[in-house]
Amino acid sequence: RQMCIRDRDNHKQAVQGKYGIDLCDYILNRRFNCAKELLRFSVKPVKEIVVESGIMNTDLFRHLFIENEGMTAEEYGKSGHSGTEDKKVLAFYGIV
Repeated sequence: RQMCIRDRDNHKQAVQGKYGIDLCDYILNRRFNCAKELLRFSVKPVKEIVVESGIMNTDLFRHLFIENEGMTAEEYGKSGHSGTEDKKVLAFYGIV
């Protein structure tokens, strides 16, 4: 049991050192980015994306979109929103 706790703490410290955020925030960030991709590139309903992204909590999901994107997930999906990373990639290939 102590070995598991030590391993967990080592993983947390490794993520903190590499990304500058704690493990829970890192995982939530990855899940949020997954949700944004699903909204941009699929026609799945938002309720399905909440589950598929791993966020699972619809209130948290809604809060994350309003706080970080300034709109609901539904609005984000309908807007055909292209994030900064997408614009950089498109610019790199001379598409924009």
